[in-house]
Amino acid sequence: MDNHLRIYTEFYYMGLRADLVVVKLNKNPGRNGHLKNDVAKIIAAIETKYKYDLPDKPFLSDIEKVRKSIEEYKINAFYYLVFIHEVEYVVNSTCLDRHRKIAMGKRASR
Repeated sequence: MDNHLRIYTEFYYMGLRADLVVVKLNKNPGRNGHLKNDVAKIIAAIETKYKYDLPDKPFLSDIEKVRKSIEEYKINAFYYLVFIHEVEYVVNSTCLDRHRKIAMGKRASR
């Protein structure tokens, strides 16, 4: 608790709407009513989606939502998209292979 990190679901802050966020609170949390009023920094914003056998439109709209959040609100945080799409795909159908060289040997840093 000394680091003042909290996890919130269905979070709305300064225009940003996210399914899940990790935030750092100010040094004296709890003195401004609800703890969400004491957010000093958003560490990570996570958008999640689970769908069964539907078109990919809901997933694409979440991608656009996160992209707009990054551009519009300029919140310096890690952004994650978590998608579970229960549908049968063609064997070996993946976008990861063609991008593999791009990320190989690299790591995320701030």
